[in-house]
Amino acid sequence: MPNTDLQMMPIFCSSKHWWVPPADWTVGERSHSARVTHDDSHDVPLGVNQPMAWIQREITLPALPRGFQLITNHVEENLPELRKLRVGTLHVFIKHTSASLSINENADPDVPLDLESSFSAIAPEDFPHRHTVEGPDDMPAHVKSSLLGCALTLPVSEGRLCLGTWQGIYLCEHRDRGGPRRLVLTLNGE
Repeated sequence: MPNTDLQMMPIFCSSKHWWVPPADWTVGERSHSARVTHDDSHDVPLGVNQPMAWIQREITLPALPRGFQLITNHVEENLPELRKLRVGTLHVFIKHTSASLSINENADPDVPLDLESSFSAIAPEDFPHRHTVEGPDDMPAHVKSSLLGCALTLPVSEGRLCLGTWQGIYLCEHRDRGGPRRLVLTLNGE
């Protein structure tokens, strides 16, 4: 009998090969096909002179105005070790509940303005919130932070963040006067 739980479908991985269930496997009433390719030309067997590096650093960004603020350069400047990694991941976590993180277009200056106005329309300050003790912009900031999230995980390849051509990391400041914001940067790789 086929497995009906999509999360339980087996995908096996060795250092050089991926195995995905055959195209004719069915899950419930749906049939699924999958094709995974893997270029093993850069593979190095695990444990062969490739120690895994872990670096964690907390940085404080200066107070930024309300809106979507590009911080890609701040992150990269505070992690010089990034340039030494061949492959890895960077996890970025913001230690606040009224600001968030996002990856979005970094080329057109209208994009962050449109994002700010769109999120302000989704979570307006004049909504009848119960939590108002910290000001009218506080509860909408919590809503926006919940929608966007407090963490990002980015791939690292050949000493660089694997961002698309027009992508950048944004600090989304949802308060009128949010103050300095603390980020925890966790980098691992080899």
